Amino acid sequence: MITPGYAQVMSSALTGTGAAQMQLVPKNGATNASFDGDIQNPAGSGSAHVTGTATSTGSGWNVSFDITFDHWTDLASNVTLDGALHETASFTTMSPFVGNVSVTGNVAASGAVQASVDFDVAVSYSPTQYQVAGHVGGTSVDATVNL
Repeated sequence: MITPGYAQVMSSALTGTGAAQMQLVPKNGATNASFDGDIQNPAGSGSAHVTGTATSTGSGWNVSFDITFDHWTDLASNVTLDGALHETASFTTMSPFVGNVSVTGNVAASGAVQASVDFDVAVSYSPTQYQVAGHVGGTSVDATVNL
């Protein structure tokens, strides 16, 4: 079970990786996308620098990016992140959603949570479930959610 403070850090970090992924959506008709720039936090204040690419694999996508948080503050949880994460994802199909995502790196949390939190998390998606395994802040994460 992930500790509550680390869950807040993970939630804030995933808001960042989700916002980063939105920058890597190919334009209509394109088979790839790239981004190298700053994004603003949609759930608070602060920013992050994102560098990455997305490439079509026919029916799916490969995505890889680095995100460096700069005072990324989640106003709801009062958690601020500084540090960097790397995400890779490979999806064989988008409907149904089938593939794997990996998030690694380390962020320094301040505010409601004061900690250095390392990430090494893998998520596997299938049409019937998704599985999360790895660790956040040294705490094991191992869960299966049936859809």
